[in-house]
Amino acid sequence: MVEGLKPAGLTTASLAPRRKDPLTPMWQVSVASRLALIYLFLGATVLLTSAVGWRALDAQDRAMTQLTVLGDARRYLQDADMMHDAVRADVFAVLLVESSARASASAELAAFAQDSRGFIADLDALGHLPLPTEVRQQLDTVRPRVESYITAGAAVNALAMEDVVAAKNELPAFRALFEELVGSMGELTELLSRHIAASEANAFASNRNNARHLLLAGFGISLIVSVLLAGITRSIRNSLAKLNDVLHVTRAITAGDLLARCALKSEDEIGELASTINTMADELPGTIERMRSEAERDAFRSRLIEALEMADTEPATHSVVARAMLEVSDQHPMELLMSDSSRAHLNRVTEHPATGAPQCRVESPFNCVAVRRGYTLTFTDSEALNACPQLRGRRNGPSCAVCV
Repeated sequence: MVEGLKPAGLTTASLAPRRKDPLTPMWQVSVASRLALIYLFLGATVLLTSAVGWRALDAQDRAMTQLTVLGDARRYLQDADMMHDAVRADVFAVLLVESSARASASAELAAFAQDSRGFIADLDALGHLPLPTEVRQQLDTVRPRVESYITAGAAVNALAMEDVVAAKNELPAFRALFEELVGSMGELTELLSRHIAASEANAFASNRNNARHLLLAGFGISLIVSVLLAGITRSIRNSLAKLNDVLHVTRAITAGDLLARCALKSEDEIGELASTINTMADELPGTIERMRSEAERDAFRSRLIEALEMADTEPATHSVVARAMLEVSDQHPMELLMSDSSRAHLNRVTEHPATGAPQCRVESPFNCVAVRRGYTLTFTDSEALNACPQLRGRRNGPSCAVCV
């Protein structure tokens, strides 16, 4: 029995002052967050490029479509203008047929009919195009004049088959319709030409704007990529610097400096590694102390066993136990109680050479709690409710004890 012993506390090493991190990292986030940010930047550049490209292609497509429509309209208008002259030529051809052959002027009349149909067909094709409002309004003005012009030509041809002189008298009115139609179609041609020129200028401006927008987009994307690469490079460089600091602290702890700590406080993986190393370093002194205590106990146990093996008599064994008590502690009283042959009484056979015996009052083995339970008991307070009754009422006041 050892009286007065208290459980040994674990020593805690004080933390060394953490040195300030000289680096100010651009991003103190995890690697996964950095990768997500990179993907976000790349996605933004792709979307920006796609938007600029789509806008450029759409504007270019609209300009080219409008220019194509106006080009088709000009071709139909040119064909209609040719039919306009051809109809007049067909009327004069009928008038020039000799009197003897006028009854068989079917070729000239067929040519007039064919050119008239072609004239109307060109105007119909022109009317089906998605023309600008001004051009369509002018076309609506030309269409009835064309019909009047063709009708007048047909009337002159019909009259020429019966009376050439009377037909020639109708020519001034026919020429007036022709001249009026020339003016109307000239206005339509001029209006269409202005729209074609404006469409060409719009297409040229669209190409120029598209080139400028693509250039700006390329510059913006290059700037974003440059900033992104600079940030990534800075982040990697700072991470490597932090990792080197963590390795330096780890090497210091490995070399025996248990007060070394990592001063990094970041949310990335290196910050987690530094925190783990600090936690390990905080727990390391206790672990070392436990290992040292276990090693000392193992060494003491080995020495005790060897000493007991060399004791040939019971008094020699008691002497070994007494010396072991002195080695265990030189401040706490201890004693060795042994039962007699009847196992009815406990007698003190050995006590601490320097501090004496704690004078346990137990009289028989079966009155000893440690004997009954069969394992080592530690009582931290003799006045506690669950303390051994033999510890209460000592003249030195409350105490603690270890019973083996």
